[in-house]
Amino acid sequence: MLETNELFSKKMKIKHYSPLVVVKYINDVEFKFSHIPAGELCPESKVSHKDKPDKIKIKHDLLMGQTPVTQAQWTSFMRYRRSQFKGDQRPVDNVRWYDCIQFCNALSIAESLTPVYHITQFGKDDIRISRILNTNGYRLPIEEEWEYSAKAGTELSYVGSNQIDDVAWYGCKARETQDVAQKKPNSWGLYDMSGNIWEWCDRTPKTGDSRVKEYITILRMTRGGSWQDDPDKCLVNHRRPTISTLPDNTNGFRIVRSLINHD
Repeated sequence: MLETNELFSKKMKIKHYSPLVVVKYINDVEFKFSHIPAGELCPESKVSHKDKPDKIKIKHDLLMGQTPVTQAQWTSFMRYRRSQFKGDQRPVDNVRWYDCIQFCNALSIAESLTPVYHITQFGKDDIRISRILNTNGYRLPIEEEWEYSAKAGTELSYVGSNQIDDVAWYGCKARETQDVAQKKPNSWGLYDMSGNIWEWCDRTPKTGDSRVKEYITILRMTRGGSWQDDPDKCLVNHRRPTISTLPDNTNGFRIVRSLINHD
């Protein structure tokens, strides 16, 4: 049973939580995850909703990758290198949103989990993506989960510190991506959520299938800033709409899965 010293404050934010670290070897490659407790994201969040509630609930505990997906992890499943900046322990870059969900499904299948995404392609620009809700497979975090995990019950400016140099590779300090987990993590053991590589997020799921036409005009949200960005882009609350169909050497991703039914 996981314990906290102080589970909820008056604002219903988790404090002083010591995360359980889960280490898995999948296709002979190491994956490290932090166990993120369910809780609530307070209304200071900048995640946009119609009829925004006072608090946004994270209903299930999560396993979240401690780092962005590395090139070693990527090539163990996808069998090709897409990244511009080479290095097994660097974050994969130049990945489109669609590439990321394919990786998530491949990882789920390797662990005998139920894939979250059902992908059907009818043509170059016509892709239907159905999400299986409340399943245990790997996926991209929705924005609320990303921000909740990044803040870890705090209101720090960057993920893990008010001092950007403690936690981030960014514009004046890096000319390309760097090996993951070289800077300080946040208090839930998550590295590189500010700087190094932008991280693709998923939208808040809805019941049923969703038809997605992957034209160039499709925008999806990335979070966290990258190696080439100024400090303001690396702030924990900053959001960036990004063209989902174009690869870019500042874009990568982090994986998560919901812990459901005593998983």
